[in-house]
Amino acid sequence: YRCALRGPRHLGFNPEPNQTGYKMMMAAKARGEKTAKVALVLGQDPMVWMISGSRVAPRFGPKPVDELAVAGGLRGKALDVVRCDTNDMLVPAHCEMVIEGEVPLDDASMEPEGPFGEMFGYLGPRKESNFVINVTRVTHREKPWLMNAFTGMQRGMLTAPMDALYEDFLKKRIPSLVEYQTPQYCMGVVFMSIDKTEPGEGLKSGKAIAKSNPIAKVVIVVDKDINILDPVEMLMAVGSRWQPYPAAEILDEAFGLMTDPSQVEYQKTSKIVIDATMQLPGEGGQDDFPLRNRTHLENSEPGIWEIVDTKFGEKLRNWKEV
Repeated sequence: YRCALRGPRHLGFNPEPNQTGYKMMMAAKARGEKTAKVALVLGQDPMVWMISGSRVAPRFGPKPVDELAVAGGLRGKALDVVRCDTNDMLVPAHCEMVIEGEVPLDDASMEPEGPFGEMFGYLGPRKESNFVINVTRVTHREKPWLMNAFTGMQRGMLTAPMDALYEDFLKKRIPSLVEYQTPQYCMGVVFMSIDKTEPGEGLKSGKAIAKSNPIAKVVIVVDKDINILDPVEMLMAVGSRWQPYPAAEILDEAFGLMTDPSQVEYQKTSKIVIDATMQLPGEGGQDDFPLRNRTHLENSEPGIWEIVDTKFGEKLRNWKEV
């Protein structure tokens, strides 16, 4: 969660209402607690850092999930943990710095915050009332190495864990889904590929995402042979496989992300679904859609890429001799 340095022992703290941290604060307040204990961990190992910015456990599971245990599973080795000095929380033992503190839960302790740069690349709204952290202890290595994801610089956020979790959820609703991505370099646009077998499947799949994901203002659907992690391939598919009519649909009013600067009404936006799959005859497409040049090569010369790698891979490794 975003934290802002306010003083030597005072931090601003921003959990959004839909996030777990906010729900924890509200639950503690409902129990009558006056403060909530927290610990900020800086300088984790790469796997813990990678998943720390995304929800990695199912939100509707039968019981809470220990996300540090999930991190241990992903790294293939149990994560060593130690207890904090001023609370009972367990934190990674080999991190660079731990900031322990308390969040006051009374309304009088809340403070204004922002505006800050947001992920669309614009300043977000000023918040008149937000949480703060009173720091109780700081422990760290003698010369700590810290890595930060700076607010307003969206390229620093790793979304693979979030995309994987959302993809697992979507596959229950969209059986033909192959892959899903929220590219951080173009916030508001999402990519998905499907194994298309029937007319209308592209638009139907894209609308399912547009209706359920507030970030998805522009949804681009492609065939399974397109690498959605490659923006050049995605643009190629839009340019060569998409006909704006009839393979597009606009949703007049949908749930949008609150930090989108183009919104006229708060959290309301129009959206567009672009079906950049090869259109089938039942959708007005050609009886036989042309094959890509690459596909022709692969069909006529099986194993060609292994030959290229063998001949040119060694040359590239020893490029000074070329």
